[in-house]
Amino acid sequence: MPPTAEKSRILPPMLSSVGEKIRYNLGGMEPTIIKRQIFCTFPQDLIKEPLLFTLGTQFQVIPNIRGASVTDEVAILSLELEGNPQGVESAITYLKEMGVTVEHIED
Repeated sequence: MPPTAEKSRILPPMLSSVGEKIRYNLGGMEPTIIKRQIFCTFPQDLIKEPLLFTLGTQFQVIPNIRGASVTDEVAILSLELEGNPQGVESAITYLKEMGVTVEHIED
């Protein structure tokens, strides 16, 4: 079957409008979507970096800011990350590698 006619089993996840879940085409099956609560401290040099945007575009995770305090020296955020388990874990690893202090918040 030519590639154009072959039905794709897995399409890249797409972020729809704010507040909607991540959608997949898995032959009609919905993926497992998780929500993870984290507390992040961003150092001064990362405050103006678009890290939350990157979570959505690179890891297909929806970041929901639940609370924040931002000054010129530090940014402290309470975040809820929603997405597939691998994407959420990869997003958290990315934040840590960038220099963000990440603490998990128990439900």
